[in-house]
This record gives sequence, structure tokens and C-alpha cells, in this order.
Amino acid sequence: RKDYATALALWLPLAEQQHSLAQYNIAYMYQKGLGTAANDAAACTWFSQAAAQNDLAAIVATGRCYAEGKGVGQDHSLATALYLRAAVNGDPAAQYLYAQAQKRGLGVQPNTELALQWYKKAAANGYLPAQQQLHTLAQKSAAVVAPTSISAKTIALTATPAATPTTTAAEPSAMS
Repeated sequence: RKDYATALALWLPLAEQQHSLAQYNIAYMYQKGLGTAANDAAACTWFSQAAAQNDLAAIVATGRCYAEGKGVGQDHSLATALYLRAAVNGDPAAQYLYAQAQKRGLGVQPNTELALQWYKKAAANGYLPAQQQLHTLAQKSAAVVAPTSISAKTIALTATPAATPTTTAAEPSAMS
């Protein structure tokens, strides 16, 4: 039915009582302008409150707020620290984002070896962008080592096998 204004009204009291899912959902609604005017600062505030309760999707979303500087001041070091916090707890999107930060040196010194380790973890958890990144890295590596001898078998051996894809929370979920 997509009555976001009603959902916001129902979730707000729960969010104020520290219900992390309600906090995440309200943040998402502010971020996307669903049932309310879009407000990046309010979105990041609610994501941060849910993150304080160890909601992994909210930790990642708060990291993205800081990485992009939307609703808060841009801070790559804090974004990377938040990604790591969720990554060590198994969130595949966070594992990928932490690998990206390591590869690019966002808030940290670039570390391609550490980036590769985290790409592999995210790929093993079924995160498609990480699987694609590993495939690209394998192609580049093989091309540098032996440009005429790369084969699909070589790429398959260097990439982590795909697991069943998983997702992180992106859409507000229904609450019981």
C-alpha cells in the first residue's frame, strides 16, 4: 500500500524507545524522502542511533553517510572504521566497502593485500560486486604475468567460488 506517512508515524514512537529496526526504517525514509521530505542529516542521525545498537545495516549506512559527506561532514577515516566494525561481524557489503577503502586508501594507508583478503571474504559471502572485483583483479594479474596464457580456468581458480547471494537491508522491512 506504500503509506509511508502512516508508517513513519507508527515507527517514530518505537524508534524513540531505541528499537533499532524502527530507527533504521525511519532513517531510510528520510534518506529517500518517503512519507516525509528527504533529509540527509536526519537520516544519518537515525542510522547512527541504530548503529549504536549494533544493527549491521545501520553501521554500513552510517559509514556511507560519512564516506559521501551527506548529512554529516565527510570523514573517510570514520567511514572506514564503521565498515570494519560491520565487516568483522560478517556483513558482506561492509566487507566489500572496507576492501574498497583499503584498496583506494580512503581514511587509511592503501593496502592491496588487506583489500584482497576482504574482497575474498565478501565474495565468499555471496556479494556480487566483490566477486566481480576478484574476477577483474584475476584478469589483470594474469595479464601482467602471462598475457598470452590466461584462460577461463585460471580465472576460476583465482576467484573465490560464488556462494548463494545475500543482501543487506536496503528497504524498510515490515514490523510485527
